[in-house]
Amino acid sequence: MLRKRAQLGPALERELIRALALLEGLRRQPVYQRTQAIQRLRAVWTQVDLEGEARVIHCQRQRELRRLKRISFGAGIADQAAARCIWKLAREIERLNERIATLEHKLEELLGECGNPFADLAGAGATVAVALIAQSGDVRRFKDKAAYARFCGVAPLRCGSGGIADHHRLDRGGNRN
Repeated sequence: MLRKRAQLGPALERELIRALALLEGLRRQPVYQRTQAIQRLRAVWTQVDLEGEARVIHCQRQRELRRLKRISFGAGIADQAAARCIWKLAREIERLNERIATLEHKLEELLGECGNPFADLAGAGATVAVALIAQSGDVRRFKDKAAYARFCGVAPLRCGSGGIADHHRLDRGGNRN
């Protein structure tokens, strides 16, 4: 952000920053809910089929969700109840995926209108760019890179006592979103 502060241009408009911050905040909730649903699904699945659950890495993907919506463990009452729980949770994850995708599409459109100042930065896609802009706002308000690092919660602080004063830790304050 600080290296490219002169190139940020329209991304620094207050209305745009507010819009990105509102939509980015709205996106966080279904992401959190999806994580919770995946954990519940895995907890149920582990009780019934430990090996099957361990083989699946990304159960939020569409292919796995289709498979999970048809999963069957047997004719027992507990097996049927577990399958029913997994079907319901798979549908919930699918619904949350759609909601997240819609919000991400809107955020990408909004970012496209103003230009992505982080387009050439490796690993910084639209989601990262939106989060940086939304959380940081106008970076010209920071006097230097140390002030920005402190705001982000990544400023190194000396810690140590006696003869060992060369150890550092990250500042626990700041905005770690």
